[in-house]
Amino acid sequence: MTKKILIIHGWGKGQESWQKVKEVLEKNGFEVIIPDLPGFGKNPPPDKIWGVREYALWLDNLIKEKVILFGHSFGGAVALNFLNISPQKVEKVIFCSPAIFRKKRAKVRFFSFLAEKFRKIVKRPLPKIVERIIAKILGNQDYYQSQGMKREIFKKIIEEDCNFLLEKVNLPTLIIWGKEDKVVPLEEGEKLKKLIKNSKLVVLEKAGHSPHLEKANELSRVVIDFLEGKHLPCFNKEE
Repeated sequence: MTKKILIIHGWGKGQESWQKVKEVLEKNGFEVIIPDLPGFGKNPPPDKIWGVREYALWLDNLIKEKVILFGHSFGGAVALNFLNISPQKVEKVIFCSPAIFRKKRAKVRFFSFLAEKFRKIVKRPLPKIVERIIAKILGNQDYYQSQGMKREIFKKIIEEDCNFLLEKVNLPTLIIWGKEDKVVPLEEGEKLKKLIKNSKLVVLEKAGHSPHLEKANELSRVVIDFLEGKHLPCFNKEE
């Protein structure tokens, strides 16, 4: 039977950004499912302010069969919630730079607060050049590239720390991280590995927060080797 991989994309572009990885995985005999989450790609945003759990519930209604769960960035937090809601639907877990430890993002909240205060005082958006500078400081364009309902959803999910669900993860788990990730630093991957007992951490050299775009072939190879039970170049900080 063909194994199915459910890839949950991160904040930003939808399934289109994962096409290269999808092609490689499919050539190696896997069936790959990459739905556009509501508000991304061709899927319109919800009419209410969703949190991470609401996105996981949406996926739970969509997915009726057992899958290998693969979540990137924001999609990693959604994957963790999906696993908590329907563990019987998950065979193995793959996290790629998941945004799970949200409470550490103090500077994101600080600059978002300042931006909102500015808008209320002058009754107009921040100048584009200022938004670009702040986004560069944060190392993350997500807030400023989101508008309307998506911006309100982003403001909610950025406050949702999901690490309390990690103790319930008891499936074989692969954790992939770009060594040069400036959005979700590698130290969070190391922490994640310690918290998930049956897990392996693989670090991709010369990759940032989007290894599916920067190192698609290498990322795919690591996933395939993990699913086929082959040796992985696991990361050990002490080495």
